[in-house]
Amino acid sequence: MSLQEFQRATAEFIASPERCVRARAYFDTEVVGFTLTDRERRRLQTILNDRGMSANCMLYRINRLAPILEVLPRTWRLLGAAAEQELHAFWRRYPDAVLQYAEEANRFGTWIEEQVASGELPAGPVLEVLRLELAAFSRQQSAGT
Repeated sequence: MSLQEFQRATAEFIASPERCVRARAYFDTEVVGFTLTDRERRRLQTILNDRGMSANCMLYRINRLAPILEVLPRTWRLLGAAAEQELHAFWRRYPDAVLQYAEEANRFGTWIEEQVASGELPAGPVLEVLRLELAAFSRQQSAGT
């Protein structure tokens, strides 16, 4: 059962560069929620301190960003300076990736709709463009192209 905990810990750290950085300084505090053997703890600490860990975190985020940029390019542009801030807030709220393009793009779209509804983002053409892009992608998927 411990191997699963080691894999879960590794995945959770890859998904959160901020947590990864904290674990480098406060390893014992950051791994409290995982049941790891001493050997696994040493290996995890070595992985977290390896310079390649930054690349792992970056690749994970690129894989999450790609569907959003591919399915919602105009929405992204309309968000302008708020796009990156909203993306990071979305990732904090939904730390687990969904590697299906449509689902990840829809989740981000729902996030943007909620931010507009709550007043966190200004209303305007972003909602119309968002809905148009999601509908176009859905139709494209239905057509099988």
